[in-house]
Amino acid sequence: MNQGTPDISVCMIVRNEERFLEKCLLSVQPIAKEIIIVDTGSTDNTINIASRFTDKIYKIEWEGNFASARNYALSKAQCPVILSIDADEELQNPEALVNALQNSDSQTGGWLINSISFASRAQGGGFDTFATKLLRV
Repeated sequence: MNQGTPDISVCMIVRNEERFLEKCLLSVQPIAKEIIIVDTGSTDNTINIASRFTDKIYKIEWEGNFASARNYALSKAQCPVILSIDADEELQNPEALVNALQNSDSQTGGWLINSISFASRAQGGGFDTFATKLLRV
């Protein structure tokens, strides 16, 4: 990343995501200063896959809501910008995200980004989603 781009923490909550996790992590790896994985009880190969990309893996009990797990992940982030992404999503154009950061002013607090969800891959393919997942903290 160029010197004018803030460091980015990538935060994820996962559980039994071995099918999707590697592709997601490969898509964010080029822009991530750190990758934070919060696992809520995986029984598959999720942790092993995650450990190839980061040593910042936290295991917590599932409390019945995503907000609690996501907030825990966000609390571990050390960078001024956080990308929150699901394991079944993939950044289509990480460079566009970097360009948005480089060309924004300090008043911009969040960005709407496009990602591909692979949740429906078994039914014939992924689908594009747009959500505010990039935040300046």
